[in-house]
Amino acid sequence: MKDGPHYASIRSRHRCTWSILLAVCLVCGLGALLPASASALISTGDGDWVWQNPLPQGGTYLSGWFLDANRGWLVSGGDIFHTSNGGVTLTVQARHNVGFTDITFVDARHGWAVGRPANINTGTAIIYRTTNGRTWTRVRSKVSGGLWAVSFANTKVGWAVGGDGADVVLHTTDGGLHWSKQPLRRGTMGLFDVQAVDARRAWICGDLNMLLRTTDGGATWQRFRTTGSDGMLLHVQFTTATTGWVSTDSDLIRTTDGGRHWTHQLAGSLTFSFADSRSGWATGFSDGGGVVHRTTDGGKTWTSAAIPTRLRWVQALGSSRAVIGGYEGFVAHTTDGATWQSSTRVAGDFFGDLNALQFVDATTGWAAGSSGEVLKTADGGASWTPQASGTDQDLHDVGFIDAYDGWAVGRQGVILHTSDGGATWTPQTSGVSDDLAGVSFVDAQHGWVVGGTTSEFHEFATGVILVTSDGGQHWVQQTTPIPAARLHDVAFADALHGWAVGEIMGDSSTNATVILATVDGGATWAKQLVYYPPADGNSSDAQLRAIACIDAQHVVAVGYDDLTTGIFRTADGGASWQKFAQAGTFPRLQLSDVVFADASRGWAVSSGAYSLAPAIIRTTDGGRTWTAQAAGPVEGLNAVSFVSATHGWVAGDAANILTTTTGGSAP
Repeated sequence: MKDGPHYASIRSRHRCTWSILLAVCLVCGLGALLPASASALISTGDGDWVWQNPLPQGGTYLSGWFLDANRGWLVSGGDIFHTSNGGVTLTVQARHNVGFTDITFVDARHGWAVGRPANINTGTAIIYRTTNGRTWTRVRSKVSGGLWAVSFANTKVGWAVGGDGADVVLHTTDGGLHWSKQPLRRGTMGLFDVQAVDARRAWICGDLNMLLRTTDGGATWQRFRTTGSDGMLLHVQFTTATTGWVSTDSDLIRTTDGGRHWTHQLAGSLTFSFADSRSGWATGFSDGGGVVHRTTDGGKTWTSAAIPTRLRWVQALGSSRAVIGGYEGFVAHTTDGATWQSSTRVAGDFFGDLNALQFVDATTGWAAGSSGEVLKTADGGASWTPQASGTDQDLHDVGFIDAYDGWAVGRQGVILHTSDGGATWTPQTSGVSDDLAGVSFVDAQHGWVVGGTTSEFHEFATGVILVTSDGGQHWVQQTTPIPAARLHDVAFADALHGWAVGEIMGDSSTNATVILATVDGGATWAKQLVYYPPADGNSSDAQLRAIACIDAQHVVAVGYDDLTTGIFRTADGGASWQKFAQAGTFPRLQLSDVVFADASRGWAVSSGAYSLAPAIIRTTDGGRTWTAQAAGPVEGLNAVSFVSATHGWVAGDAANILTTTTGGSAP
């Protein structure tokens, strides 16, 4: 797949072009995680948000290329990283507002990276090159859309393929300075992989069972049919003129006669890489997690090793040496073909999602998420320690009134309480089985919890509001004025004034945002806002996910709808609400949390819905206007916490935690 000119010398590394859904597990000889101090801080793009978990960074490595187990290059989002110690520490070599999808080298100096523009509708294909292994320059392309893969036969001749709605084959004979588009006889919905064998021979594969070979530098392409289906062909590699492999969207298949006939070898959505015709690896699924398969007989038999997180690519470095990488900034290598040594450090070996985050001061904070995970820091996030929550239910919110007293809420009516900073967590009886999503306490005795349950087909919902006046020893259900409103968050400005936000689920395509308010501590709740957005086709989906009280008069709620980012603000205690209306500034961000450090300065985070990248946005005028901050190659962001106007943290999917001591800045 990679450097030629001979089949046997090809170092192949493949990458997925779609999301591989792998769960988290840790078995089968994975090396011990290294100490966090081994890594320098890696910023997300502007130097103001830096990684705390995982380390050295937690963005997905969509592709990587290694000279050996230590020296290599990795791409994540718009970043190109170099490492000289297997990924323990990283050096940023390039950082741009693009989305890199593949990287390749033919030696230690000559490399190329391709990808997709920030705006796929108006941008052109991304191509970068280096001739010294250190500095990168962008090559201007006139081809619209994105590229999925790149491969070079030598320092001069290479191909890149891609396509968004149509196939794209680009060819260069001058090291990537200039590219020409090579026509194919029949179009497809996209090409996913390419292998340059030598200056005249190459293979490409793509959608609609498209496998093509050229023996004349791309002037003509011969088509081969691999299976009886018209599915996707995701990766291709030949180790000799006759022996090769292709992965489809359901299995790995092999040919020994140059592509005329194929036999099944492994089931599943797989990436793969072969060092020669006998030694290779393939990544895929296992029960409860990711897995790496290894063969030493050309695929006749395979052995398997479980991996703790999801993978996007594997590169064979020799008959017993390989590198793997993927989600959560995960990189690992093997030198014996059997055991894997990870270069990624993550708190508690937890690669799941963090849904909630709260700091009570500059040093003490908690994050909580899937499967009952709770992490605590006592040093401002420099290190995180797992706490035993006593539940395996997903936790959705945490609420602490000081460094000792706190509550966590989650699925199936779970409410947990701690009075010793989380050293022990005790379940409290909620009296409901609803999914609890938000918690707010004004002192050690008085608190509220909200949540709800949807129907099996997510067409109708019921909401719930609980209150306690004795620290949670007893919880009492309060009456909601809109029973069909599923509630996602609750916030109180004082013991009397509070708000709850969520959605009214009328049917599967017509949802509305809802804001409820109380002025008597929850004894009664009143409807303040129901907003049905303009329909997008047959849908008018909308919801509010979080709310923050600046004081009893100034409140900001955030969420999303089908057409715009959802931000609502009141300056009169909810007598009137204004919808954020900076048209086109933040199109369709799905905001998941909001926090204010003072009356003017606040932040909100986005989970990255609607094919948009996750985002951090900031206001300095109490929520009237907002500006974007550089979020970098993070997974979805779910929670934000600030203890001052400059010192804050964000957390999200794939155990991502980042911090700033400057308040963040614009990208």
